[in-house]
Amino acid sequence: MDWGGPTFVLAIIALSTLGWLINNLIRAKHGYSLADEIEALRDRSPDTGSAAPPSETSTDSGTPLAIKQTEQAR
Repeated sequence: MDWGGPTFVLAIIALSTLGWLINNLIRAKHGYSLADEIEALRDRSPDTGSAAPPSETSTDSGTPLAIKQTEQAR
């Protein structure tokens, strides 16, 4: 096999494309559930690790969202 020829380069491209397609087919089969998983983790109770009713869930995510701090140019 000629390692420097165009056939080798095309084979690498074909294998990469095939791997990408298989990866996306598997992800599509399972529904791309990342956003759902993040929301499920957000809804969990911090004490027990299980899902809690919305009234018992803390609204503080630990990340300040209304920061009024800016850098000062000197």
